Amino acid sequence: MMIFRKLKRHDVRFFRGALVFLALTVLLPSCLVNQLNISPNDKLSPSTPTTRPVSRPNISYGTDPLQKLDLYLPAVAPIGIIIFFHSGGWCCGDKAEIDPLTLSQIDRGYAVASVNYRLVSGTTDEGVLVDGISRREAPSSGTEVTAEMQLADGDQAVRFIKAFWAWGYGRGKIIVSGRSSGGHIALLLAAAPGIFSGPGLGALAGVDPRVDGVFSNVGPSDFRPYVDGSLSDWGRGLVEAFLGCSNLGTVWPPATTTTSTTTTTSGVPSSSPTSTTTTLLAPPVPMPRCDPNRVLRLSPMFWAALTVFLGISSHLPPAYLAYGDQDTLVPPASQGIALHDVWASGGNFYATYYDNPPLIGHSLSYEINATLFNHWLDLYAAQ
Repeated sequence: MMIFRKLKRHDVRFFRGALVFLALTVLLPSCLVNQLNISPNDKLSPSTPTTRPVSRPNISYGTDPLQKLDLYLPAVAPIGIIIFFHSGGWCCGDKAEIDPLTLSQIDRGYAVASVNYRLVSGTTDEGVLVDGISRREAPSSGTEVTAEMQLADGDQAVRFIKAFWAWGYGRGKIIVSGRSSGGHIALLLAAAPGIFSGPGLGALAGVDPRVDGVFSNVGPSDFRPYVDGSLSDWGRGLVEAFLGCSNLGTVWPPATTTTSTTTTTSGVPSSSPTSTTTTLLAPPVPMPRCDPNRVLRLSPMFWAALTVFLGISSHLPPAYLAYGDQDTLVPPASQGIALHDVWASGGNFYATYYDNPPLIGHSLSYEINATLFNHWLDLYAAQ
């Protein structure tokens, strides 16, 4: 925290220039994952289970009713543990919705801890769908949740699991993993350990928050293209709601629209027009402008670049980064490739794998080179 507070006084343009310099000039030959003519056996089978029996459900890692996790244990003594953060645009989703590639590691001897975290308040409107996932219905603490509070949940979960893990479940390494918005959380926890810790940690404050590796499945890494309007309206809206700000005059809250379709007595939709109802949740007001320092602070790219710039690159753990080359929500050009180039320059570049499946958009779990992912995991996460 002290590093950030001191550097915060400098002009934010310095950091922007540093990011551009690192991305454009420090390109090291890290492990670019083969996606050319790979065997179907190198990909996750479409029949891979998407659910598993939970070994220990609803473990509380904090006092808030939303701070719970599910623990999945393999049939043998675990060789490592993967902490998974679900997708859903920071507003939605649930710990039961686990990336199948992550879940498949249980059969290979890894434990998986899937984490629920408090959802950012501004994005939890009824009926919203993000990545096909509806808003989680859960008790509310009555406190407006900010981005920093959500990340504090992630920090607390990592500390709790590290302490919990030491109680006898295993001695393997700790990997953070996430898909989409969950990938963003995982990247921040890996690149900036301890920066987003919240109050009330108690004894957990003495637990080292650093992790041994990170798997980002289409996790956003740089919020600047979203807040300046360079990227898609849908992605921009999610990021603005997460940050609680807008540089483009967005008003909040938006209206919600519901559509009903008339059906016949046989249950078949009729040819009559559908009816649409628009409801204002509250009088919309313009969102405040974004603080550029905060936009950077909540971007994993910034922390990776800062780590390299300060010469403490050993703090960046091994990373497996996966981004579809046709993804318009989290485009690889600004989010995946740029992050890879910076992360790879930050130490052991052989430990930075970049997987860019061709002709694939935002859903790529079944297109990742699972053979090389397993290889990376065994190199850096096993006992």
